[in-house]
Amino acid sequence: MKYATALIAILIVTFAASAQNTNNNYIPKNGRENIGSPVAGSTAVPATTVVSAAATYNAAGIKKHLEEKNYAEATALFRQAVKSDPTCDMCFYNLGRSLLDEGKTDEAVGVFNDLIARAPAFANGYAGLGDALTKKGAFEESISAYQKAAELAPNDDIVLANLGNSLFQVQRYKESLAALDRAVKLNPRSALAQSNRGTALFALGRYKESVATLQKAVELQPDLPESLNNLGVALGAVGKHKEAHSKFLEATRMRPDWAEAKYNLTLSYLELGDRDDARQQLFTLDRLDLGLAEKARKILNAKFVIDASGLK
Repeated sequence: MKYATALIAILIVTFAASAQNTNNNYIPKNGRENIGSPVAGSTAVPATTVVSAAATYNAAGIKKHLEEKNYAEATALFRQAVKSDPTCDMCFYNLGRSLLDEGKTDEAVGVFNDLIARAPAFANGYAGLGDALTKKGAFEESISAYQKAAELAPNDDIVLANLGNSLFQVQRYKESLAALDRAVKLNPRSALAQSNRGTALFALGRYKESVATLQKAVELQPDLPESLNNLGVALGAVGKHKEAHSKFLEATRMRPDWAEAKYNLTLSYLELGDRDDARQQLFTLDRLDLGLAEKARKILNAKFVIDASGLK
């Protein structure tokens, strides 16, 4: 019986905070200092004033986004930051990230493309573009962006994990596993990278290794329903259906309206011979996803025929 897997899309939100030296000059991540210093004889505002304003808006935007989850106000603050200092790479990056969380994906793509054009050696620009393209479902394009980010920042485990995710989505499983292997080597305590690595192993038919890796992911972060669901799938593949059933139960308790996990739970009841509970799950599945409900119902009906013929 084939269960449904669900690879986690690891779009880990990372914001770049400002750094200040003793002269209160903003130092972007690429290391350029004294940005905005006026040319002799000009009437430009001194660098310390301009950059300090950008740093203040940037810090306030990060707080609004991460602590208050007020994405619209965060975006407005990041817009003020880039207006105050149009050369602030991190401010542009944070603006793009905030736009993504506002659901303004196309605008975010534009911001990241502008950032890359202006700062082609800034790895976060490519990473942000990869995230935005992933949200659009443009996985092939996101792969190119992540690959460039990984080239510029080879020790960034998040970039590698996201690259592995996009490669998986286009069924390039061996390449996906290679990227996720690198991510896990850099950060073995990343539950998300471990979970996706386990799913890539499953796609390659390496079921026992998949179980071990997904168990590690669950140990690291027990409240990820995707990891629990995928662990259930892997356990089912090695014939451990009771254990699989318990993982599907946990996953659906965490996300009651997740159709794929509910579908898997329905099949696991069938695998354990519990037809009544399987039927009960179908009522909920009808509401969540009619296609999956119909698929499960066909399996249920086929199993009835097999069981009935066996009794004759």
